Amino acid sequence: MAGVKASRGFSSLDVHFMVKELKDFILGSKLVKAYSIQKQGSFLLRMHNPKHKKQDFVFSVPSLFFRATLDYDKPQKPSSFVMLLRKVLSGARAASFSQLGFERAAVMEFQRESLFRLYFEFLPPGNVVLCDSEDRIIQPWHSEEFSTRKVKKGEKYSFPRREDPLLFSEEEFFSAIKNSERESLVKALAVALGLGGFYAETLCAWSGLDKNLALAEFDRSASNAVFSAFRQLLESELRGFSSEKVPFSPVPFLGHDESRQAETFSEVVERCFSSQFEFAEKAEVEKEKSKTRKILDSQAKILASAEREHAECKIQGEAIYENYQQLSQLASRANELKKQVKDWKKVEEILRQEGNKVSIEPKTGKLIVEL
Repeated sequence: MAGVKASRGFSSLDVHFMVKELKDFILGSKLVKAYSIQKQGSFLLRMHNPKHKKQDFVFSVPSLFFRATLDYDKPQKPSSFVMLLRKVLSGARAASFSQLGFERAAVMEFQRESLFRLYFEFLPPGNVVLCDSEDRIIQPWHSEEFSTRKVKKGEKYSFPRREDPLLFSEEEFFSAIKNSERESLVKALAVALGLGGFYAETLCAWSGLDKNLALAEFDRSASNAVFSAFRQLLESELRGFSSEKVPFSPVPFLGHDESRQAETFSEVVERCFSSQFEFAEKAEVEKEKSKTRKILDSQAKILASAEREHAECKIQGEAIYENYQQLSQLASRANELKKQVKDWKKVEEILRQEGNKVSIEPKTGKLIVEL
């Protein structure tokens, strides 16, 4: 849940906002490869589309998901579930990506020869479920059995749903809170509407109402204020906000740390996720170090070559200076002979017969003298 502890995972609104942020990156993308990363229940989908090129998306159940920028470690031997995802979905294009109603779950549809659906459940214990076009389960990450449903190979996939507050009219919104039988406004928003504690407190702050307002005193005027704040929240421009107590939020909140702001919701979520692993930051640092080392090695080789060339040129220059008279006479003699015999090879033979240690490049007439 945004706010409180990252380990408790996304709320329904977090899922809503992240789906909204990622949809443009995912739709039309082709799945290149699926991976597991070392945190249990964490999967990375590498996708590619002409607009955004290569993109990595991490789905960590039952916690959160985001667009990844770090290079996460991947086991050398993929799990049988990951191998199945590769076999069925590699090369398939993402046709849709959506939240399941207002639940802590999302679904990605892939189109290849036929349609496949990949469900992500962020309600503990969390799961990833691969289904066919009829929602028949091909394989879940792990099998489960509940009182209302079975998540097993061959079963019809289902996920329990409640009323979606995103679709409420102003009247329905008022009734849902008023009739919730909760003792305060913040608890009605958090539990009865399913917004979670962080967003419930945010709405109270944005509407200017006391979060502990008793529902007996909750009237239409108060409802209008909260409903207006709710619509404002849903229409907010998504960015990244956080503080020491609130690891991630897509909207500004009271007490957010301006120094921690980011351009996207994904960025602050990944910051929180990757902080669990030393490797995440180290991998990025090592990548930059390796890149820098390669540049330095290349520059060192260029410098060494230049220094050798400089030393050789210095020796040649000193030799020319010390033997200038002899070299000048030899060059004049070579030019005279060229006028007579018309061929540099014959000029070289004559100069050698005269006792000079020389060679001449036939095409350019370059005179090389051994001193």
